[in-house]
Amino acid sequence: MRAISEKRPWFVGLVFILLGPFFGMLFLGRWRWAAVYLAGMVALSFAIESILHMNSYALPGILLLGSIGLIGLVHGVVIARRMDRAEPLKPGAGYAVLVVGFGLVVAAVGVRLFLYRSFDIPSSSMVPTLNQGDTFFVDLRAYASGKPKFGDLVVFWSPVKHSYFVKRIAGVPGDRVQMKDSVLYVNGVAAPRQEVEPFERQGRKFRQFAEKRPDGGKYLTLDMIENAPGDNTDEYTVPDHHYFMMGDNRDNSNDSRFQGGMGYVDEDDILGRIAFLYWDGTAKRAVFRRVE
Repeated sequence: MRAISEKRPWFVGLVFILLGPFFGMLFLGRWRWAAVYLAGMVALSFAIESILHMNSYALPGILLLGSIGLIGLVHGVVIARRMDRAEPLKPGAGYAVLVVGFGLVVAAVGVRLFLYRSFDIPSSSMVPTLNQGDTFFVDLRAYASGKPKFGDLVVFWSPVKHSYFVKRIAGVPGDRVQMKDSVLYVNGVAAPRQEVEPFERQGRKFRQFAEKRPDGGKYLTLDMIENAPGDNTDEYTVPDHHYFMMGDNRDNSNDSRFQGGMGYVDEDDILGRIAFLYWDGTAKRAVFRRVE
C-alpha cells in the first residue's frame, strides 16, 4: 500500500468525512486518538440527549457533533501529511478498517431507521410512569405484525403540535371513551383501578391509582387536582384508524380529551411502543428497565 503522506491525504479526508474521526484514526493506525474521539462523541451525544434534552439528530445536535467531526477531519489530514513515507499502513489494514467501519455505520443507521430510536421526555405528563428527563428506546417494529392495544405506551407524531409525544392508548378504533369524576370509562365500563400509596413530590402527597389493562397488566396514574378540566368529558367515539391518547398524569396532560387541541391520533403517526428506559432523569444515572 502506498505511503499516505505521498499519495493519499485527500483519501484520508474522504474517510474522515464518510466514517467519522473514530474510524479515520483507525485507518491511520492512531488507536489512541481513535479512542479519544470515540469517547468524545459518546460523551457529547449523552450530554445532548440526557442533559440538554435535545435530539442528537436535530440541528443543534448535528452542529455540536459535527464540530468534533470537523476537528477530527483537520487533525487526520495533518497527521496524514506528516506521516513519514516509510510509515505506510500494514498491507490491507486500512481497507479492512474501511470495510468494518462502513458496515457498522450502515448497521447503526439501519437500527435507528428500522428497529430502535432514542427519545427523552421533556414534560411531567407521564408521571409516575416516566419522569421529566427520562430517556428510553422506542421499538419501531412493535406494530409490524399487529395493531396497538389499549394500555400501550407509545410515541407518536402530532401534526397539530408539530412534535413527538409520549402517551398511553386509552381507546382503540370504535371505542367510546369518556372521563367521569376522574374515572376512565371505555364503552360504558369503568376501567378497573385501585388506589395505592400516595405519590410524593416536593413534600406533597397526591392520590395514585393502579389501573388494569385487559391483558392483566397494570400501570399507575395520578389524580393531583380535584375537578380538573379533564376529569369530566363528553363521550368520544374513536374513528377508524385512529387512537385515543391520555397521559398517566391525568391532570397535567394535553391529550385526546381536548379535541380542540391534540384530538385523536392517526395510526400512521404512531412511531412505536416504548421498549425500555436507559437513563433515569430524576436520579441522573443509567438504568435498564422495561416500561409498561
